[in-house]
Amino acid sequence: MRKGVFVEIILIILGIVSIAYFFGLSAYIGFSTKFVFFWALLGAALIAAALILRHIRINDINVPGALKAVLAVGLIAFAFLFAVVEGTIISNAVKQPQKGADYVLVLGAKVNGTVPSLSLMYRINKAYDYLVENENTKAIVCGGKGNDENISEAEAMKNSLIAKGIDESRIIVEDKSTSTKENIEFAMKLMDSPDSSVVVTTNSYHVFRAVGIAQKAGLKTASGNPAGCVWRLIPQDFTREFFAVIKDFLVGNI
Repeated sequence: MRKGVFVEIILIILGIVSIAYFFGLSAYIGFSTKFVFFWALLGAALIAAALILRHIRINDINVPGALKAVLAVGLIAFAFLFAVVEGTIISNAVKQPQKGADYVLVLGAKVNGTVPSLSLMYRINKAYDYLVENENTKAIVCGGKGNDENISEAEAMKNSLIAKGIDESRIIVEDKSTSTKENIEFAMKLMDSPDSSVVVTTNSYHVFRAVGIAQKAGLKTASGNPAGCVWRLIPQDFTREFFAVIKDFLVGNI
């Protein structure tokens, strides 16, 4: 019985933490992404599970062994899949890019009016460092203009790189794409050769999937150039990325 109570308490605590994170996240970034609601739903599900277990325990309800086995196998399988995918995401988030690539491909992220978001600034700064260290590399900045953005993500990146001292002649603008897959496919059309060497610059959590999409699209030697992450968004970004990897794998993007 003590074990059952302990599990119920842990589930309730985790549920409360998840719901609290939802409120904190929504206050910080609003509802620009629907995945924010995942944390509210997860919290509600955890608390509901605790209440169901409590009801079963108090009323001494006999749960069929087959049902217990199915639930246990399902939870273990999901936990294993999550651990493998997240482990791969994390291992790629710390890899170093190849030197002397033909292009540093900078993937788009949100622009607040005309100002790059913090996530996008991480990408811009990482691309800048690479361009300084590799003087023959050109940048392809990617990303169209969203409905809540005053300029395209590509233009915001170009402006920032020029302001930091990168010569405009080294910057190629791709300002029509609306997704990671389009970022890469549209950028490929601007390259001198499909065999060009490319380092994909994006936030750390996004590197594995972005490089996978690039390689599947034909950039076989593409490698990642991991930028940092906004610490408040680490649970959100890495959890959402798990589902994004599964989705892109199922539809054949990676």
